[in-house]
Amino acid sequence: MTVLSFWATRAQAFIDDRQFVDPMIPHHSGAILMCREADIKDAELVRLCGEIIEAQRREIEQMEAIGKRL
Repeated sequence: MTVLSFWATRAQAFIDDRQFVDPMIPHHSGAILMCREADIKDAELVRLCGEIIEAQRREIEQMEAIGKRL
């Protein structure tokens, strides 16, 4: 583990619920966009992207609901 990655991991220990949820939604949206826009040919990657899209859509909905109650 590099010093920078150790620092980043330690820095994340000090974030609260809102600071976690707010950037995670666009992070998940970015993963969905990458899967949609990538010119993927490998069958396993195509399936993986389908799973990523489904899972991250659900997680975005869940985080949005949590964000509303915070």
